[in-house]
Amino acid sequence: MTEADYYIKSGYGQKTVTTINKEVKRKFPNRSFPDIDVSLDDKDIISYAYLAKSFQYPTKFTVVEDFSFKNSSVKGFRASNSQQREQVKYLYYKNRNEFMIKLETKNENEGVYMLRTDYKAAKVKDIIDQVNKWEKKKLQSLSDIDYFSMPVVDFDYNRELTQV
Repeated sequence: MTEADYYIKSGYGQKTVTTINKEVKRKFPNRSFPDIDVSLDDKDIISYAYLAKSFQYPTKFTVVEDFSFKNSSVKGFRASNSQQREQVKYLYYKNRNEFMIKLETKNENEGVYMLRTDYKAAKVKDIIDQVNKWEKKKLQSLSDIDYFSMPVVDFDYNRELTQV
């Protein structure tokens, strides 16, 4: 992530709300939600964070319109040819329930990591340490007999906390 991918601001009162609305609109003109609409007193505190990250794959994956995911039909994509399989690297594979892969992006310093494991036992720091260890090894691409597909993922998360 770079500074261009996020915005963070906190402060007191309505002046900070006005500043946030103005700066976020300037930095992310295509954001998916409206301005903050609250009225704060001078002693009220607001903390705000926004993350917007987009990327491109070197070769577009094959789009699947009727991808089956958790018994629902959703949009998805898959690696259907050797160029698409080349950009899917596996860092670790134990079985279909425990693995980590990386989807390479056009920016060589970035990638999309996907992990499936016992999340109750996994600590974020341990996962990051393991990724850094695996990244130092030569990552292997999928072979012609390997299969990769996944649903399209679009995170749109908003959380508001208010003092009671």
